[in-house]
Amino acid sequence: MASALAEISRPGWLSDPLLASPPLLETAADHGRPCQTVPDNTTTIISLATALDMALCFNPQSQDAWASIRQYSAQRGEARAAYLPNISAGISRQQQQSRYPATSRQMDTSISTDSRYASLTWRLLDFGGREARLQAADHMLSAALASRDAIIQKIMRDVIALYFSAQSAQAERDARAEGKNIAQEILTMTKRRETQGLAAHTDSLQAATALAKAELELARATANADKTSLALALKLGFPQGVMRLPRIQAADVRRYNVIQKDLSAWQALASEQHPAIVAAYAQWQAAKEQYKATRADGLPVLDFSHSRYLNGRPNQELSARQSRETVTGLTLSIPLFEGFGRHYKQQGALAQIAQKEAQWQETRNQVLHDISQTYSEATASLLTLEASGRLLRIAEETMQAIQRKYAMGLADTQEILNAQAGLADARQERVRTLAEWRSAQLRLLTDAGKLRMHDVE
Repeated sequence: MASALAEISRPGWLSDPLLASPPLLETAADHGRPCQTVPDNTTTIISLATALDMALCFNPQSQDAWASIRQYSAQRGEARAAYLPNISAGISRQQQQSRYPATSRQMDTSISTDSRYASLTWRLLDFGGREARLQAADHMLSAALASRDAIIQKIMRDVIALYFSAQSAQAERDARAEGKNIAQEILTMTKRRETQGLAAHTDSLQAATALAKAELELARATANADKTSLALALKLGFPQGVMRLPRIQAADVRRYNVIQKDLSAWQALASEQHPAIVAAYAQWQAAKEQYKATRADGLPVLDFSHSRYLNGRPNQELSARQSRETVTGLTLSIPLFEGFGRHYKQQGALAQIAQKEAQWQETRNQVLHDISQTYSEATASLLTLEASGRLLRIAEETMQAIQRKYAMGLADTQEILNAQAGLADARQERVRTLAEWRSAQLRLLTDAGKLRMHDVE
């Protein structure tokens, strides 16, 4: 497949003499540069921008989109070529020998002839058939370009969801590990107090139970982190299967907040610019042009022809005499009856128009549904982000206060265990809301068809 792509993308004037390919094929980096190097070890931290770059480079859907663009570029070139004349030429050398019996009165003959010919045919008039096919090819190429953008947005959306899921799982694992360490410290402090006669044996048992529970939660969080990391790695084609992601940071809400428009504005933006809607609309318009071309096939066509023959025409009987022949003419072809085949062909073209219109409406409704849902998630995630921040601050202050009281013997074991559990839950909620908020922000851009690489850097 790579060799085929290299062959059709080889630069040069002859590769696209009719300028049918869009400039994107010449300036795009997807096939002109090597993809970002895949990390060869599990110690490299993979940023979101790197993950998106890897996905766009190695995802088969992206490569298929480029092949589709080249396919429809070739169809547009074929439609443009219909306006140009067809020129053909030929040369042949023939020899004919005739031998007769000795009793015959006829003499043996031998004829050798060099013949040449050249002909030109040019369609002058076709009542809009070529124009309709050219317009259809233009619309299909526009649809292919928009489909590529839609595929890119979908790939980025899928990677974003997997990336933040894996990042959240790894952060939860780290939070559970920290909770386990705190539970271990509480158990150590409780046993020390028990030896000093300041705590009962049941307090040590409670602390040991809390430690065992923390270890169990850590094991589950580790398994979930490995599972989500593997899912992301498979999506990116990462060979090792497990990858390290940066820690989730308390991002600046004012910097990353993209909810600066209401839902109706986002819906209007998506309706006008989302590449999936643009592609479906272009396919609808192409179907209309195909119907025009089908209808034009039943109308007269006018062709001009000019031919020159030297020493006869091709496949003509040889002659001993030299000859020169020039033929110029106009041919008017009028279709009269083809067994109603063209009638049914036009009916099929009309049905395709209705089908493409329905697909455009369905695509539009789906895009608006997705962006409405994601907008609600993004709005809710911003509120939960602020609430989780307050919860974490209170839980940390509570834990610090209980630890000081416990060290002085002013708090019992149950109080510090409750504070430790509350802190672990607060940290988990903070990690989850940070990931959900950032993911919802970026997915809102993809659902509107407006996400670019600089939005994630």
